[in-house]
Amino acid sequence: MKNTRLLINSAKKICLLISLLVLSSNYSYSGMDCRSMLGGYIKPLFGSKYVVGGIEVTGAFAGMTDRNIKNGLAIAGLGFNFNDSKHQIYVEGGYKNFYNSKGGPGRKGIDTSGAIGGYEQFPAVDKLKLSFRELFYKYDVPNFKVGIGLQTMKLPDYFLLDERVVGLNSSLSSGNFTYSVTAASVLAQFARYADFCGTRHIYNLTRGRRVDFLGDYFGESNFWAATVKWVNNPSENSQATTENNSEDDEFEDFTPVEVSKPFLQEVGAIFYNEFGAAFPDYKYYGGLFAGFNLPLGINLKAEALYQYIYKENAVGYFVELSKLFDLGNGFSSLVGAAMVGKIEIDSNTMFYPSYTNLFMGEVMKMDALDLPVAQAFVKFDFPWLDNMYFKTTVAGQTAGSHTKELDLELSARFFNHLKTTLIGGYISSDALKQDTYFGRIEFRVAF
Repeated sequence: MKNTRLLINSAKKICLLISLLVLSSNYSYSGMDCRSMLGGYIKPLFGSKYVVGGIEVTGAFAGMTDRNIKNGLAIAGLGFNFNDSKHQIYVEGGYKNFYNSKGGPGRKGIDTSGAIGGYEQFPAVDKLKLSFRELFYKYDVPNFKVGIGLQTMKLPDYFLLDERVVGLNSSLSSGNFTYSVTAASVLAQFARYADFCGTRHIYNLTRGRRVDFLGDYFGESNFWAATVKWVNNPSENSQATTENNSEDDEFEDFTPVEVSKPFLQEVGAIFYNEFGAAFPDYKYYGGLFAGFNLPLGINLKAEALYQYIYKENAVGYFVELSKLFDLGNGFSSLVGAAMVGKIEIDSNTMFYPSYTNLFMGEVMKMDALDLPVAQAFVKFDFPWLDNMYFKTTVAGQTAGSHTKELDLELSARFFNHLKTTLIGGYISSDALKQDTYFGRIEFRVAF
């Protein structure tokens, strides 16, 4: 076992060294929590259609009721395409640093560290970090796709998994049906909510990092999943009510699309299993999901999953309603609400798939362990500047610590390469010593 671990560690160092030589810069992972826009700037390099790449640099400054925060992130990507992009190799990573003037508050009335103000000591977080984000091979032809390696993976349902993993992801389409099979391991070094890219440990209000089921070595925390999905009129499926501009965000950019939509948009079934030394027991999930186009242009997404764990059986559910308004002259608005909750079958049971990464709230990042959680949002798109929008989000628990967060966000892009985002908000929770106000300004440059 010792020799195996040494071999794994040596392989990691060799891979890291190779990436440095190839890209001549530092790499690491970034996720939705990073709001990276690098994907929209991956362009051909050196006049070649076979080599693509891009670079993004982010700097942010924030102030809160009791602390100041700074963080920086640099990421770069390099890809190789062969045989009309049927074969793709892509590597991406970066380097980050951050500063927080304080630790984090403990629960009300409790001072575990002896410091004035109820502050706790938290697990140390590396302030300087170098790691991969993506490193994969992909085979992509009509009706069949397979990816192998370190990659960002989402299942075809609505909330069960959104994670960075090392493994295999495949899908086969036939008529109205799409069949998907995935199998992967989730490592602490690369996971979406690990220390490198997430902002929760930078704000550091409740704990240094989340409670997680992440392995340090390949094979310690794993999952596999099988999904079948039926889509009504799949030729128009790509013309959904959202059009992504390749920016990672809690909300994508929404653009009106004039498409006659059937009442039942899609329906699917999923089976999912988590296993490995990181888990106290095998975890099984199975259920159904469906999307509907309701009258008045309202979209409904719904999902129900049965959780089977020894003496911890429960049902988790997800419901989201949204409506897109075309206000004319380049103005549009998206209004919606979502609820993620549970129904206990065994008493005092949590519903806790490990890699949902719901990211509800800019600071608190409420997730499956915080259920039940509700969210409402309004987003306005303006034509005055490139990609200009204003967004208001309210998210909160209906039980537990009764955490509630209000986020206000204003963003626009300048000179086609600089995106500036202002975020402010208010947080209230039984898990905090005091209510908290925050403001953050973020600059991102990509080319």
